[in-house]
This record gives sequence, structure tokens and C-alpha cells, in this order.
Amino acid sequence: MPAVDGSIDLAGGDVQGGEQGLARRRTPPQWFRVPSNTYFNEGALDNLRDLDCQTVVVVTDALTEERGVADQIRSKLRAQHVQVFSEVTPEPDEALIRRGVAVLQRAEPDAVIAVGGGSVLDAAKAMRLFYEHPEMNLEELTMPFLDPRKRVAEFPTDHHRV
Repeated sequence: MPAVDGSIDLAGGDVQGGEQGLARRRTPPQWFRVPSNTYFNEGALDNLRDLDCQTVVVVTDALTEERGVADQIRSKLRAQHVQVFSEVTPEPDEALIRRGVAVLQRAEPDAVIAVGGGSVLDAAKAMRLFYEHPEMNLEELTMPFLDPRKRVAEFPTDHHRV
């Protein structure tokens, strides 16, 4: 049953009006796929020995590569070809993602391994998405938001208004 309080409905389709003419955005359901296995804590890299692949691209940042983490990953993998993309910076932009996609296109990996913080993980996911769906562009992946001026209510506090 649709909400009538002007709230955002996370399960629906179009923009509809709620009480008092407030717009309520209804969008199609969204989903995302996550790895079936996520490893953490001491010894987590040992699980890479079980990864059945021939070609791997490791996505990380320069500091993580300098600390030798990429070499540790390489030593645990049975893959014959391991390439490292270590250009990820905080808040990676589309140009960086596209450079990473070019690496994936050249390597044609069986697996992409991301090692690092949120920016590294986000960059690796975006790289894989554009690699698997080269027909897509960033504009198609961004959802337009409602005009923010229509989401702000004014409550003046001077003595002439209530």
C-alpha cells in the first residue's frame, strides 16, 4: 500500500504525490552482487590458494603495494599471470576507473582482487562493471535526484512569521 505521508518509498516505480503535494520518489528495485566469500583477519590471504584461476588483476593503492601486500597476494595465488593496478586514490574519478578498465581489457582476468579501503573496493567494483558492460557509461549508472529546492521546507524564525 502506498505511503501517504510524503516519505520516500524504497520499493516502487514512479514519482507520486503524497499528502500536501509532497513528491514521493518511487524507483525500481536495485540490487548488487557481492563476492560469495569475504576473508578478513590474520591468515585471510591463505584462502587465495583455493582460488581456481589463471589470470588475476589485483586492484589496490600505491601505499598498499609499497608495503608488499601485492607481493604477498602473488605468492599465495596459483594463477600464472598476476597484474597489479595500484593507481587508486581517495575518491577515484571516472578517468582512473577507465584506466583500470583498460588494464582489465588487456589482461582478461578470471578474477579481480581488491585489497584496501573503501576507495579501492569501490574502484574495483566500478572497473569490473565497466569491463563486463562496456556499453554502459557513468550517466546511465547515476540516478537523478529530485530537485533539492523541493525537498527543503522553510521555517522562518523572525517575529513577523510563524
